[in-house]
Amino acid sequence: MKKRNDLFDLIKLMTRQEKRYFKIYASTHKSGEHNCIRLFDAIDATEHYDEKELRRSLKGAKFTRQLGVQKGYLYDLILRSLREYRSGESVHVRINELLHGVKILYGKGLYSQGLDLAMKAGELAENYEKLPKMLEVINWEINLAFAMADMPALTRLAGKLRSVQDRLDNLEHYSQLLLRMVTLERAGGSPCGTESPGCTEAIMSDPLLQSEHRAISIDAGRYFLTIHGIYHRRRGEWERAYEYQLRNLRCIESRPDHIADEPRIYVSALIDVIVSSSQLRKYSEAERHIEILESLDIEEAYWKARVFYVVRMHRLFQSRWNQDFSGGAGLAREILADLWRHEQHIEPDNRKILLFTMAYMLFGDGDYSSAIRCINIILNEIQRDIRAELDYPVMIMELMIHYELGHDDLIASSVRSRLRALRATREDYRLEEFLLLLLGRLVRSAPDERCGLFREARDRLSAMAAGDAPSGLPRYIDVDAWIDGRIRGMNYGEALRGKIEPEAYAH
Repeated sequence: MKKRNDLFDLIKLMTRQEKRYFKIYASTHKSGEHNCIRLFDAIDATEHYDEKELRRSLKGAKFTRQLGVQKGYLYDLILRSLREYRSGESVHVRINELLHGVKILYGKGLYSQGLDLAMKAGELAENYEKLPKMLEVINWEINLAFAMADMPALTRLAGKLRSVQDRLDNLEHYSQLLLRMVTLERAGGSPCGTESPGCTEAIMSDPLLQSEHRAISIDAGRYFLTIHGIYHRRRGEWERAYEYQLRNLRCIESRPDHIADEPRIYVSALIDVIVSSSQLRKYSEAERHIEILESLDIEEAYWKARVFYVVRMHRLFQSRWNQDFSGGAGLAREILADLWRHEQHIEPDNRKILLFTMAYMLFGDGDYSSAIRCINIILNEIQRDIRAELDYPVMIMELMIHYELGHDDLIASSVRSRLRALRATREDYRLEEFLLLLLGRLVRSAPDERCGLFREARDRLSAMAAGDAPSGLPRYIDVDAWIDGRIRGMNYGEALRGKIEPEAYAH
């Protein structure tokens, strides 16, 4: 396992403004200027963390005798500076600051002043629909009302408390439904009957999802739309998914101050609309929302990676649908060069589909070295049970690429083991088995015999298609085009051009 260097990672992910603020903040501490800032600068100046090299750069500094202690102190000091730097930006922080003031004033017996601050906090919490904070504010108002013996206020607050609690319970129910739906989607499960509580249809049967009017807060309404968008996306009903996702986006855009407070919600909604637009081939619509997405000042590493993934997947799909293998391969090479910046923050299932799509475009363009590099990353770094429907397409494409590279010995040994694994399953993989057998025969035959084998395979494939042999492989690779290309001396992309492209797959 790779050794963690938390301090190094934290410093490297700080913005220029955050680093500047830290130095100002650290200089106000007694040991900051001489120890922390020097250690901070030494680590910031390195490209890769090396403890021995760090000690050499700090030669003569007494604090290196307890470098581990000093690093821990610096880490905590950076976090404190970042908290202070960010204070006031978040509504949550502002409400907390007001409530801290209420607590101080309550302790001093200044109840009227405390009530003024509590009312400001309550107004802020209501405007931004921070329901848990609204409960906290009401409880402080009740404490103040008791202290001031204000009985009418207590009666009013009891009703307000019930109302907010009802809204919170409603929101939490929707939140649980959304969590179940997202968890099921990430696990790669498929829609099934209501008899299984973990399945999509069981989730959608919940009474709160039967009518949008059952959502009694704005956020609950957003969750309703999001859940329905995921449901239709999972069913491949992209037009319906797009309708729900676009409504959710418009709901968020109607509250611009909330976007500033929680930009990740806006980013997520934009991404959903971009994905659906891309699947529906509404390219101008997708590009318009991509422009908005790329104009946002996104600092969180996870969301930067999400934007990186979604924008590039959209453009790869666009190249794929247009059969622009040259453009798609060029983009794939750019992604390969830049992927290391984001890969640890891209979910494995998304990374798998991204790398496979890149391999597909590179394979179609005849760049087999780069294509096999993508496939090897999938095989070496991503578990087989993640996005499992891609496992056989990855296996077949890997061997096709090795065939193009002339790696006959590798194919011969791989075919045997993969045929055993394939035949051990209970599923019907006739097309995959046919291709493995074909590749095995090809590498055992003389070069001048191979064209005949490909012609024979083309005839067999036609017969298999007439028999409607079940397989998910054609969704990912047009086997006919590859075989036809081998007969005619063309690469996959050249052979595919002019044919009807295979069905687009969801991501």
